[in-house]
Amino acid sequence: MVKVEFFREHSIQTGEERRDCEICDPLVGKEWSILDADLKIPPFDTHPNCRCYLVDVETGEIWLGEH
Repeated sequence: MVKVEFFREHSIQTGEERRDCEICDPLVGKEWSILDADLKIPPFDTHPNCRCYLVDVETGEIWLGEH
């Protein structure tokens, strides 16, 4: 079964400071089966203009993001 992991877009920065996101920060590093009802798909399940993305745990392929 394919598993995906939530990644935060690293270019969300202002100067030297990274903007925290109370919606996405708790999701970073979480893994889900693609059939899991709790899977969070950015930006649909996060917020408008979200740049986070999902990565296939096995292959490293980026899924479901603006990349």
